[in-house]
Amino acid sequence: MSIVNINSNQVFCDTSFFIASLSKKEKNYLKALKIIQQTAGKNIDFYTTWDVVSETITFLLYHYGYHLAIKFIEEVKPTLKIISPDENLRIKAEKTFKKLAKEAEVSFCDVVSFLVVKEILGSETPCLTFDTDFEHLGLTVIN
Repeated sequence: MSIVNINSNQVFCDTSFFIASLSKKEKNYLKALKIIQQTAGKNIDFYTTWDVVSETITFLLYHYGYHLAIKFIEEVKPTLKIISPDENLRIKAEKTFKKLAKEAEVSFCDVVSFLVVKEILGSETPCLTFDTDFEHLGLTVIN
């Protein structure tokens, strides 16, 4: 789906989008930059979860080093609306993970993200991701 098709004032951002937007070594770097450029100046809120923030910082540190991890913390994180799922959603995520992980490989973080989009943001909320799990879970993906 093309970014011009965003008919929403909010999007959900996944780890894969953040990584691609920060590292020139990532294969989706140019796609991520194009999305950022096309959303600049528009009234779009960028949502994510603390799970995604944690996963992103850790991945950046382990694969690209301290400076990129700190850049995310200092420059990207302050621009985000970060959702902290409550205990009920976490319990539901565990149950959903048990069902889904039997049939296909899916990360627990992606299951939490899926439920946040479906139950908190609204299922029509587009997701900025390069992770195929989101499409497999039936979410709208922009990449």
